[in-house]
Amino acid sequence: MDIVVIFVLIFGFFAWGIWRLLKYSRDTFGENSPLKVSRVYVISELRYFTGFEGIITFVFFLMAMAFPFMIFRITVSSNDSPMLTYIMMFLGLIVFLGGAVLNLILLLNNWKYMKGVVITTYPDEHAVEVKLPDRTFMLYSGDLERVDTLSGESRASNWYHTYHLKNGEQFILSGRMPGCDVIGEYFPEVETTWTRKRFVFLP
Repeated sequence: MDIVVIFVLIFGFFAWGIWRLLKYSRDTFGENSPLKVSRVYVISELRYFTGFEGIITFVFFLMAMAFPFMIFRITVSSNDSPMLTYIMMFLGLIVFLGGAVLNLILLLNNWKYMKGVVITTYPDEHAVEVKLPDRTFMLYSGDLERVDTLSGESRASNWYHTYHLKNGEQFILSGRMPGCDVIGEYFPEVETTWTRKRFVFLP
């Protein structure tokens, strides 16, 4: 029975991943791409914090919480070293708790540049509307001067795009914002500069 449950979970997760990839491909390329069809990109707080990074953070917190119970409940035989065991478990607590706190800080930092943002594509006008909580930008060909991208050293790191308009205005979007890559597809001619740092955090 346990084998069946494990198989169903693994197969279900694999099937879900394939379905997401197919859906992404269908809505990204060809006649159904945002260059051909008007699309609206927005993300809710619930969806964002229950995504992959949010789940990993929650798992880290759970694992960190398990260590105190293990420290107080563990029984160590006379042939073992109790102090070494306690030290290793304490280090495990610090590692998982530190990882959870770090992930949460980065999640909250990204959310500041995603909250209330709505990106809409207009293929007929070859334009992209970026609606921020305090103002709205309508981007046409020739409006963007350059894009400065700040990212970590790995592909899984956080990254931020600062869009500089030719009229002197600018705005920042998190690279995790749905539809952020569509701006690059609409205006591939815009110069993009990359700056990599070990730890990426915007005030």
